[in-house]
Amino acid sequence: MRAPRRDRAERPLLVLALLAGSALLALYFAVVRTYWGQRLDEHAFVGRAVIGGRPAEGADDLLSIISTGTLALAIVGLIALALLRGKPALALLALLVVAGSLLVTEVLKLVVLERPPLVPSAVLDNSFPSGHATIGIAVGLAMVMVVPAGLRVAAGIGAAILGAGVGIATVAAGWHRPSDAVAACLVALAVAAALSAAMLRWGPGEDVEEEPAAGSRPHGLARLRLGTPELILGVLSLGAGGLFLLALLRAEGVPWTSAGVGFLLSAGAIAASAAIAAAALVATLGRRGDEAPGA
Repeated sequence: MRAPRRDRAERPLLVLALLAGSALLALYFAVVRTYWGQRLDEHAFVGRAVIGGRPAEGADDLLSIISTGTLALAIVGLIALALLRGKPALALLALLVVAGSLLVTEVLKLVVLERPPLVPSAVLDNSFPSGHATIGIAVGLAMVMVVPAGLRVAAGIGAAILGAGVGIATVAAGWHRPSDAVAACLVALAVAAALSAAMLRWGPGEDVEEEPAAGSRPHGLARLRLGTPELILGVLSLGAGGLFLLALLRAEGVPWTSAGVGFLLSAGAIAASAAIAAAALVATLGRRGDEAPGA
């Protein structure tokens, strides 16, 4: 019989997985299955020309690096970190989060979801969600789970940057539409939260710490939970500020309804999605004390 405290710790993760999955479905039906959704998505996709030249080539080079070999290296690194910490269950969880997220993305894209040809597009096949963007954010979220609790917020910031960078690069290089990258963040978050809840239910040992005694000073992530909103606001503010500066530099004299500005706004949406996914996982794991599921 599972301890009630483990059950209480499991519920926020299940709610988070359900919210991420619901948001994914809502995004699909709003953007992929409607004429106006496809039109806005394509408008922003075409606008990537606003960063043509070296930035676009750099995005293509970045995505070319993400291959089977580099994915394997990232997974090996996460597993090694978990094992060095003496947490074999976390090593398994990291592997399942990255591999599971990519598997779900490919099944959704190739088997389950369809894209009706409502708007002409240079990308002919269904590309929702993006596999490359899924890898980027999933590796980041797995890192959040593997690192010590005191480094979890820092890992969350790294996950947001990695997820946003790869996601925006997929659009800038012309590989994916903006909605594909946003969907990847939602897939990875849903899988990470669901697998964490599963590890809590069936994982080894009691891994939920007791609440600190009254008047005692909280430690680890218990201190950082109050800072999670500031983390979200800080990341989003930096992203929004950078995009606004880029808009001023690149889109001077261009109407705000132009495709170039549409791309900039979509890049902001991708960055926000990655930041929110990372912050949501950090905040939810923070409810459980100092260790991630399976620790």
